Amino acid sequence: TLDLAATFIDYAGGEMVGSMTSKSLRRVLDGRGDSVRPFVSSGLGNWRMAVQKINGTRFKFICGKGSIKYSPSTVPAPVKGWTQ
Repeated sequence: TLDLAATFIDYAGGEMVGSMTSKSLRRVLDGRGDSVRPFVSSGLGNWRMAVQKINGTRFKFICGKGSIKYSPSTVPAPVKGWTQ
């Protein structure tokens, strides 16, 4: 969602405010490019995730910060072919 603001502004023909870190996805949506960032990060509550592609291999880093409460019933089952 971070880059949606810049994308909407770009399509509307507006200009970005200097302090915005958002990047337009227009060239990707128009089929003129692959990516606008070297990595993608996200977070919810105390959880953080980053995904980066290096030499064709995708790496995913997930970590928790502080006190994280969960029970075995809330932890998803492993995906076939992935190692824990």
